Amino acid sequence: MKKLLALLRMDFLLAFRYGLLYAALFITLVYLGVFFPLSDMLRAMFLPFIIYIDLAIFGFYFLGAWIFFDRQENTLSALTITPITYKAYIWSKVIVLTLISVVVSVFLSYALSLSLNPMLLVISTILNSILFCMIGLWIVVRYTSFSHFLPASTMMLFVFELPIFEYFQLFPSSPVGNLLWLFHPSFGSMKLIELSFDCCLFGRDLLQIIAYLGMTMFWIAFFQTLAFKAFRKHILEA
Repeated sequence: MKKLLALLRMDFLLAFRYGLLYAALFITLVYLGVFFPLSDMLRAMFLPFIIYIDLAIFGFYFLGAWIFFDRQENTLSALTITPITYKAYIWSKVIVLTLISVVVSVFLSYALSLSLNPMLLVISTILNSILFCMIGLWIVVRYTSFSHFLPASTMMLFVFELPIFEYFQLFPSSPVGNLLWLFHPSFGSMKLIELSFDCCLFGRDLLQIIAYLGMTMFWIAFFQTLAFKAFRKHILEA
């Protein structure tokens, strides 16, 4: 635990050094400028979408960029000779990026005066950020440069964010289609974010929340396993 706390302190300093905190602040200010002129109805419609898609991109790409920075500074090669485990190294960065995502999402929601369930918003943002960090890590370790990673990852990220079509009901609704969405890795986290802005939750909604929580945690565990295995293969054993 002491090693993890030390890593977290260092990674917060690195996040400041690499400009991640400035990037988060810039993103927040941009969205405030975009959302303030909108009506309450449009704010409530688009903010869950923005939290789901944009903060997912934040964790996905910024963790990837962080890995490349550390590769250039030979930090990753040092993991094999230090007492710091690669899992602590990874989780430290995931926690830092997740905390930034939570702060941004909560601040935007309150700044725009939207009705929300704050506890569910925090939980759903945490799970969504961790999920996309693990997906991003699983993909990024296969590449040796960010310029190669960027075009290849764009299509994969699009696939993992397909539930936006369900959110805006762009596909015809059908029992089979609704069932298939349940097998998409990020569908549960998107629905949790959507439900965070529902101020009138009933018994059926609580059952849905429990189901979506279970689905999302399953996919987090699944992609964590894939990401750790890929990290060992492409970084530690390369």
